[in-house]
Amino acid sequence: MDRKEFSQLIKSGQVQGAYLFEGVEENIKAATLAALRKALLPEGLEELNESLMDAPATDAVIAACETIPFMADKRLVIVREHPALAGRADADDKLVSYIPQVPESAVLVFLCRGKADARKKLYTAVKKQNGIVTFAPLTDAEVNAWIVRTFAALGKGCTPQVAA
Repeated sequence: MDRKEFSQLIKSGQVQGAYLFEGVEENIKAATLAALRKALLPEGLEELNESLMDAPATDAVIAACETIPFMADKRLVIVREHPALAGRADADDKLVSYIPQVPESAVLVFLCRGKADARKKLYTAVKKQNGIVTFAPLTDAEVNAWIVRTFAALGKGCTPQVAA
């Protein structure tokens, strides 16, 4: 799915399971993750219901997902740069088999800079759950619209011609 489809899932409140954010648009990935965080985690309780991990062990990922949310409906588990997605290592079978079993009380997000290695077992497991979210480069029209929106948010005017 692309970033627009995932944004619709966030708005409809249907985000569940495991996702992999991949692609070259790092700023849009960060903005989408911030929107997901805002939608899932109650204000003031974000840190209690979020786990941010860098290349963790499988047991740590599973333990974070299995932790019951505190005064919230869901828990957000973010795994940055997992070695099993970048081609440096293979995911163990325990993590691969856990992907379809992520509890409803957790959302697991793998963040990958650039494109993940689609030949890896972990990638395939997330793909089977329809959890691959691709952040492709913006088109010229999308960049222009973003410029106009950004100016408007700052209280300034900008025509589409000036943005182009």
